[in-house]
Amino acid sequence: MAHLDDHGHASAQVFDRSGKARWTTGAGDLDSHYQAPSATFELWVFLLARDSFTGRSATISEVRKWLEQVGGVHLYHRGLRVRPYGDEGHDWLDMNLRRARSPELRPSTNTSVGRVTVLDASGELLQRTDRTGFIENEAFRDLRRFAVEALEWMQARRLDEREARRAEERRQSEERAEKADRSLKQEIDKLEPGAQRAVTQAADEVASAHASERDLLREDLKVYKTLASVGTAVSVFAHEIDGPASDLTTSVQAVERRAQKALAAKYATTMASQIEAVKRSATLVARFATLPLGMLKKSKRRRTLVDANEAIRDTLALLRPYLDDARVEVDCDLSDDDPHVHGSVADIEAIMSNLLTNAVKAFRTRDAGLRDRVVAVRSSVAEGRVLIGVLDNGPGIRPQFANRLWLPGITSDENGTGLGLTIVRDTVADLDGEARAIAQGELGGAEFIIDLPVAGSPR
Repeated sequence: MAHLDDHGHASAQVFDRSGKARWTTGAGDLDSHYQAPSATFELWVFLLARDSFTGRSATISEVRKWLEQVGGVHLYHRGLRVRPYGDEGHDWLDMNLRRARSPELRPSTNTSVGRVTVLDASGELLQRTDRTGFIENEAFRDLRRFAVEALEWMQARRLDEREARRAEERRQSEERAEKADRSLKQEIDKLEPGAQRAVTQAADEVASAHASERDLLREDLKVYKTLASVGTAVSVFAHEIDGPASDLTTSVQAVERRAQKALAAKYATTMASQIEAVKRSATLVARFATLPLGMLKKSKRRRTLVDANEAIRDTLALLRPYLDDARVEVDCDLSDDDPHVHGSVADIEAIMSNLLTNAVKAFRTRDAGLRDRVVAVRSSVAEGRVLIGVLDNGPGIRPQFANRLWLPGITSDENGTGLGLTIVRDTVADLDGEARAIAQGELGGAEFIIDLPVAGSPR
């Protein structure tokens, strides 16, 4: 709950579900010189986790569906709602973009609903002539800034609380480890000298194994921090490019109409091919902009029973513009059994997207030639296992990479990251499966086989 008074001073509070105030703004937390009419900003943020809904009358699914319809912040002026603020697709406070740039504990239109209420007795806010929205004058810009900065303040308080909790957990963890170490030494001291040496040696080996495991986890963490940064950057790019891509398509169509009118019969021989090329490129840019947004949906990361075939088809559909642009023909032959696995849609998408983009990169190497580019995607079920195959007719796996291709940083693409197959390996391992590679497979190029347990089968 945030308030902006008649003097441009702002204040805010965050309450928990019982109505108890958790945080209240202090001096300097929010600006004191907003040039906007007095207003009230209310926002309800839903913690969409199952334990948050224990004993509640509504389910997570019901709340998600409701937020799809009403989520976002609406604007009320003199008691009447002003469109399009808060309408579906009109995120006037850029909540989703800010969450994409920095997702830590930020609300989005999918997790919250709110309203900004303003009386505006002096008429500082000016409606547009078509009666939709307000003119972007100083009063409106500062009203929006007030709401945005209130959201930023709330996120900062939530981050402070989380970091304090993490610091306390780390402190307690270190204390437990030190206490356990002291206790072990005390027990060893009670043993006979011969037994002391044997137990001490065994304890040292256990400590060394744990240290090695921690080092490996730190290296894995570095890899996935890099990927998280890339994902955030790509998400921001997708949000930013959507508008310009649409503008480009509209502008090209306008140029096409005017050129046809001005050149008449000469248009076909002078400009038609160039304009068609620009139109294709504009369409491709627009499609590429939607690709990362489709893959980054939070709902895809929920662990559940996943129809492997459906997830494969969805991934192929998402990557269709990329595959078409690379002139790749996909031969998809999936099992009729519709196998289900324990995991998430994001797991299967991560596996398939990395294997498919890996194949496309192989086609673009100098020794791939100009022959037809074919990628086969197959699935089959046998003895409680689902086998997913991705194979191509490219140049195959070079001998120098055959034994190291799953390691991070190993790539034959000078512009590549070398992380794609590492992601595949780790994701398959998380699903209790195995990943294998054949240097020259059935189609002549690389062949990857993903072996996963079918849900309900013995592991």
